[in-house]
Amino acid sequence: MRSAEDEEGTKLVGNTITRTDISSLADIAKDVRDMDTYCSESNVEQARDIYKDGKYGEYSLRYLATHAHHINNDLTFAFQMYGLSGGKPEDAANYELFASQYIDKLFDEGNCGPAVLASLELTLWMHVSYVNWDLLRSCSIAADPEFDNLAAGVDNLPGKADQIVAYWVGSLQDAPDGTDGYSLYSKANIAGANFGTNVFSGSRANKNILDAYEVISGILSQEDACTSDFTKLKTSEALWPALVDISRQMLVPQIQQLIYAMLEENYDGVGIHARIVVPQLSQCRYSNYKFLKEVLLDNPYDSSNFHKTLKALQSSYSCLGLSCRDIGIPHEFNDSSLGCNEYSDVPTLAGYPAGSYVTEESKIDLDIHQINVLVRTPYQSDILRMHYLCFYASRF
Repeated sequence: MRSAEDEEGTKLVGNTITRTDISSLADIAKDVRDMDTYCSESNVEQARDIYKDGKYGEYSLRYLATHAHHINNDLTFAFQMYGLSGGKPEDAANYELFASQYIDKLFDEGNCGPAVLASLELTLWMHVSYVNWDLLRSCSIAADPEFDNLAAGVDNLPGKADQIVAYWVGSLQDAPDGTDGYSLYSKANIAGANFGTNVFSGSRANKNILDAYEVISGILSQEDACTSDFTKLKTSEALWPALVDISRQMLVPQIQQLIYAMLEENYDGVGIHARIVVPQLSQCRYSNYKFLKEVLLDNPYDSSNFHKTLKALQSSYSCLGLSCRDIGIPHEFNDSSLGCNEYSDVPTLAGYPAGSYVTEESKIDLDIHQINVLVRTPYQSDILRMHYLCFYASRF
């Protein structure tokens, strides 16, 4: 761990200190703060100006939502496009600007607060995902002696890792368990508190993301990291589990906030969080995804479908690499039916109980489905597709 006095790094929260100075990126949280302030003053246009042009951050939120970085070389974005298009890759290009178009619509309608929330939960969330996966792509490029790393933009890999936490935590997070940092981190703490998944240092999802970041930074600090000499450290293979963990944990607060919005009949909240959660479920059981898309995206949310919708969500946790414990239960509603049970040790397959624990083996059809999706969609590089096929889709 670097000392807090290290002039090159940026202290974000708790003991998390980046290896490089990423303050200009983390300051995007100040843009969100000022947008939120203008919304509270009913000054929609000023809030929208910051969204479009930025103020403190190096890039504006609209830039992140519309720049090519937002729609390329990203496994998560590939599933997002597949899900938004209804499983039709040929139509995926129509949804590339889903975040900016939805935010513009909210601003046009004068829904300033929801527009700011969507800027955070759609645009910034998707950009963190891009930065996360781009690190692996960059590492693979750096290991290829045929590439000029400086020209390819992969000469500062520790700095690329730092971008993950810069955008996730922001520059205003004063305490690990804080809820007023105007960042994805602070929103995750609020969601964790509502679902009983916070630990002493804030939400468990935040802790897992920061732990994974430290693992990544440790790997990249190795002298032969991301070089063509893989005899001592196969960097890409070492990075993969941590990057996958970050990707999975990022979904936890999205799912929690979606469920909470459904419980409170907060239709703006449902519309925002469903735009991330439901498309990501397109990589899971098709019947669940189709049902959730119909009730949460294609039609206005109907609270009478709450329990059926919740069960469909809960049955998808395992496919996403999550558990009922990861998501937790919204205790304040004091409703036992909100509980979540993991699959039994002996699963039922096609109506017949298996003779032993074969749950993981039975998921091989999900591997085939996800491979098929990635082969048919253009939204990830060949490098990322190769790593997915080799590592992520190996469940046992």
